Parts: sequence; C-alpha cells; structure tokens
Amino acid sequence: AYERLLDYERAIAYLERYVAAVPADAQRDSACAVDPVEDRANVEARIRVLAGLPAKLRVTTTPSGAAITLRRGDTVVARGVSGAGIVEARAGAYTMTVERDGFLPITSEVEPEIGKPYSYYFQLAPRRGQLHVRVQPSDARVFVDERLVGIGDVDLDLAGGSYQVMVEAVGRGSETRAVRVSADDVAEATFALA
Repeated sequence: AYERLLDYERAIAYLERYVAAVPADAQRDSACAVDPVEDRANVEARIRVLAGLPAKLRVTTTPSGAAITLRRGDTVVARGVSGAGIVEARAGAYTMTVERDGFLPITSEVEPEIGKPYSYYFQLAPRRGQLHVRVQPSDARVFVDERLVGIGDVDLDLAGGSYQVMVEAVGRGSETRAVRVSADDVAEATFALA
C-alpha cells in the first residue's frame, strides 16, 4: 500500500521488518505454501529495486534555459536545463544551483525522497548595473524609457540592457540618448541642455 502511495521509504521499512521477522530456518506450512526462504529473497530484491528508484526533479524557470546543478558537498551529482526535462537523483540532501547568463544565481537546499516526483519554479532576477545621469541645468527632468525617474542628477540601479534616456528643462531643448547598462558595471550619461 505504501509503495502504491509512492511512500517508498515507509514501504522499504515495512519490507525490511518482514525480512527480519522470517527465521533463517523457516519451513513451508504446507506443500502449496510459498517457500519462506524464496519469499524472503524476493522481498530483499524488491527492497533493492525500491531503494534504487531515483527522485525526479522538474525545474522550471523564468526565463527558461537555466543550467541546473545538483551537488552533494563538492561533488556534482546531476545536471540539467530548466524546462528541458527531468533531473534524476537518488534520495538525500543536495544543494541545487540555478544559473543563467545575465541573471543572479539561485541556490536552494533540496532533500528528495526515494522515487518521488518534485517540481520547482524559480523566477530569475537579472543582474543589475548602475546608471549615473548628470544634468545641466540642475532642475532638468530625467526620463528613462519614457518614465520620470527624477529631477537633477540621478543615480539608478537597473537591470542590464539598453535604455532611452531623455532630459528636458523649461526654456531649454530636450535631448534623448540611448544608454547601455551592463550588469555589475556603472554607466555614465552627462547632459548639458542648450
């Protein structure tokens, strides 16, 4: 019953108790009864099969295509790619690392059980960079991708990527420029409005 419920650890525990309870010199109760020695060997084989069932870990990320690594200590036990199948591992404690270029890595402790299915979802956060916008006059309004982000000099923490920076001030012309922000770096943009 526990095996059918996918509770393999409990099923193994009961099967081991059964094996331990069968005496080494057990005899058949009747000519039609199962040979206890043979039955014991069959149950021991079943225990080995159940104990060897891998846990199945399905990992989904946004965005997809992240590298999945399962480690036990310093040893890599399994690898996979999010959204591209199932990572299999034996029961135990692992450190799961989810990595994709341009995004912050995620580390999670997982402890899958024998033969059970698991699903994990991770929202990956993009690596961020800094954008320092310096303006003249000091009361100029600063827009990034058409969103007002401040008046005067502005320091922003942004995901890596390209942005349209527009600066405007009363009585002066406006200026728009494409600025590239790199992850883990600082981008500078200086505007002097005529």
